[in-house]
Amino acid sequence: MMKFILFCGFIAVISAHHHFHQKTPAEIKTAREDCWKELNLSEEQVESMKKYEYPDEVAIHNAVKCTGLKLDLWCEHEGFHKEDLIVQFGEAATPVINKCLTKRNEDDTLEKWAWHDWKCLAENGLKEHFKKLEA
Repeated sequence: MMKFILFCGFIAVISAHHHFHQKTPAEIKTAREDCWKELNLSEEQVESMKKYEYPDEVAIHNAVKCTGLKLDLWCEHEGFHKEDLIVQFGEAATPVINKCLTKRNEDDTLEKWAWHDWKCLAENGLKEHFKKLEA
């Protein structure tokens, strides 16, 4: 009986585990564009984001969080998921990911937290990788 209970517990843990798959360029493009439309970003803001530039503006913060959520790379409890970012960008990106992922500053909104970490990733070497993924 104990083995059966342990087996059921093991199955429950496996079933509950988050399974991330690397997003395709099409999935990334769709997520970004959907967020831009949903949030009514201006043409100027969209152009900035297309160039992987992230000015410190509330609308940009919102768009980064929205995109992270749509791509299953970010959640409101943990921020960006380190292991999922490594799957998406490769093991070579681990030092940048480790450098940029932060705990939420209690004074920041969730959106600003997402923006802060994403901007750091872009500015520390992943911008070129972002561009390749969407090409």
